[in-house]
This record gives sequence, C-alpha cells and structure tokens, in this order.
Amino acid sequence: HCHGSLIASDVILSAAHCFLNKTMLPELFIVLGSLEPLKEGIEIDLKRGIKTIYEVKEIVIHKKYDDKAYHDVSLIRLKEKVSQDGNHVNYIYPICLPINAVDLNVNGEIERGKNSQQSVVTGYVTGHSDDTGILHYIKPQIQTQAICSDRFTTFTQPSQEEAIYKAIPKGFQPSVMCATVTTGERATCKGDSGGPMFRYEFYNGSI
Repeated sequence: HCHGSLIASDVILSAAHCFLNKTMLPELFIVLGSLEPLKEGIEIDLKRGIKTIYEVKEIVIHKKYDDKAYHDVSLIRLKEKVSQDGNHVNYIYPICLPINAVDLNVNGEIERGKNSQQSVVTGYVTGHSDDTGILHYIKPQIQTQAICSDRFTTFTQPSQEEAIYKAIPKGFQPSVMCATVTTGERATCKGDSGGPMFRYEFYNGSI
C-alpha cells in the first residue's frame, strides 16, 4: 500500500495521500523490519525472533494537506509500542531524526557540501514482477531549490507540464525539495509513497 519510517516506539511517519480513502483504514496494518513485507504471513518472525505485524490505532493527516505535494505528511499511531528488547533492537528501531534544525541561506537553500548532498531512498516497487516486493534502494543527490525550480519549468512534452503543475502548482517552496540520480534512469516508483529518504551523518564520532 505505502511505506513509512518508525520515528518513535509507537509512531510511523508516512505520506498523507496514502490514507485519504477512509473506508480502507480499518483493514490496514503495519509490517516492520521486513525485507519482503508481502511475504509476511505470520505475526512472529520465527527466524529472527521478532514481532513484525502491528495494528493501527489512529492516523493523523497534516491539517494543511490539500491533495498536492505540499504538507503531504501523516503520522500513524500503533495500538502497542514496538519492543526494544532482545532481537528487536537489532532489526527494528526508530530512525534518527536531526537534533538541530538546518539553517537556510538567503535563497532558502540548505548549505551543504557536494558529498553530504547524497541521500538514500528505499522502496519495494521496481516495475518488474521478478524483484518487486524486495527491498531496494537508490542514492539520489539532493538538489538546491534553484536547480529544482529551473529543472521543472523546462518541459519537452505537455504531459510533463500538466503532471508537475498538478503536484506543485505553487512551484518549489522552501518546504518542498527534489533529488535526482545522476547515473542511469533510476527513481522511486508508484507504490513506494511515504518511504524514507535519509542521509548518514556523524554525531559524537559515530553514524
């Protein structure tokens, strides 16, 4: 359905547009720590000794979300907390969030070096039936707001302009970013919405 990141012992960060169909919410559940979530048929992963399937208590959608790319954020609260004992801590734990906010320059851009611009995006959909459903990743470079704005105002086909305008009719505001894989035609796929995009950072001498 969609993906997300565990940010607390009972909270998942995901995308808002994943949960607009209210009728299906009672049928949803969360699969954590899995490399092939579609194959999770039992509640306890016997090989690793961890619980992987959790029920949803509530879903909160950003109050400013309006079916565009802006504020496309949701929080999913689980009915129970994820255990942080035993094998769970080796496979399932909250993603690290920034300790401090990142300052923007006068152009509303993040000041980073070229190497620190690289990120990692994970997903399960590839467009090929033989490997869809298995965890994959790409490493796109985070682009500045100026590059994003310039790139997405030059269209070669009317369908491209229509798609971009539908998603971001107000253009790239400071709350919206873009990233691109510079080698090969690789990107995220429909079905991977809400999945994590993260960077490795060193803090107190460790990642």
